[in-house]
Amino acid sequence: MSKIKLIGIQSVILLFILCLIPNIWYLNIFLNGDEKVISKTYAVGLQETTDGNIDYFMEVNLYDNLFEIKFNYLMDETQSSLYSQGVQIFGDIEFEQTTGNFQLEDKHQVGGSTLWKDFEYNQYKTYDLTSGDYYNYQSYDNYETTTNSTNPIDEDTYFKIQLGNDTEKEIFLMKFKGDNTPFNSDTYLGYDTWKDGVFGRTDHLVNYYIHYDINYLLNILYNSVQSLPAGTNQSVVFEFGDLFDYYEYDESSSTYVGEPVSLDKASLIINDTKSYYAIKVSVNEGDALKSSDSIFNCIAGNSNYNATGDYDSEDYFIGKTMIVCTYSYFDFVQISENNYAFKLKQSFIDYLNLPQNKNKIVLKIEINLDDLNNLGYIFVGFTEDSGLSNFEILECYTLETIDNELIKTVVDYE
Repeated sequence: MSKIKLIGIQSVILLFILCLIPNIWYLNIFLNGDEKVISKTYAVGLQETTDGNIDYFMEVNLYDNLFEIKFNYLMDETQSSLYSQGVQIFGDIEFEQTTGNFQLEDKHQVGGSTLWKDFEYNQYKTYDLTSGDYYNYQSYDNYETTTNSTNPIDEDTYFKIQLGNDTEKEIFLMKFKGDNTPFNSDTYLGYDTWKDGVFGRTDHLVNYYIHYDINYLLNILYNSVQSLPAGTNQSVVFEFGDLFDYYEYDESSSTYVGEPVSLDKASLIINDTKSYYAIKVSVNEGDALKSSDSIFNCIAGNSNYNATGDYDSEDYFIGKTMIVCTYSYFDFVQISENNYAFKLKQSFIDYLNLPQNKNKIVLKIEINLDDLNNLGYIFVGFTEDSGLSNFEILECYTLETIDNELIKTVVDYE
């Protein structure tokens, strides 16, 4: 046997042994190993900017007719300022667990023959708001200025937050697991079956699992704080389990890791991931009656909401309804190329002039330049016959993101 062939055979044998060792180790663990638990805990509490501004990452506010969750998070990695978004549910509040618009996922054949087959599916269920009105607000100045969100919270929303203790904090991106929610015993809800095919001999089984998203968080927090007495106004620690994905910030490359922070996934090792959140909770007796009862200073999209029946001399808009007019309320009049002036739609003017509405409606004009730029339009003001001068205007302004900050600019409408 040649020397080269001998070396080749020895190399193959060595490679086989190297591959065999981890398989033997894995089999030994599987058959004889003790179950191990790897625990990773995320503690989320106060968020602090470089100039010492401190706020809770999450705040909850509850009345009989109002439920709110507010998120305060870092605007960028300089940690110099906080931004805020939040969800408000107003009215009679009820959630119902449904399959929503989810498609049957992870279909696989589990048995059968050439004449019929047995299929199994996995499908998510979420919590839908079946009663109550849903609002999403945003603010850069802790809701001294409140606007409807231009980027509503969903399962793809990332929050830039600080994790750690008071002396050492790291920056992470956090998001709901959403479609990364695992199909396992922790999220299992139950199953359903049906038959079809020739003589009804094709069996189908669908397993239902929790879908970790904003609606799930709203539901569990809403039900959880019901047990707290009216007058509660304090920090409460909640355990959420494996509800979120976390992405660690790499300061050297100024990027976040491409995959969520993960743990060892070897067999017989349980990932015991817990998230402990210190949340400021306010529980109030009775109904919310004024916009100041809201942590957003706004109820049902109205910063002047007042259902108390009592008014003082500073209530300028007594008995009036405010409508926030975005660009969808206007016709676009082309001035040149991509430049457009705005004019109130005639259908909206007709609505304002109805007897039951005339002199009872106040307008707030809010033009989001970011949205318009994405659509390819450049806003250059209002036409001379815009129709705005015929109605009462509370404010008229544009919103535009400049250097990661949402800038509000007053605009002349006359």
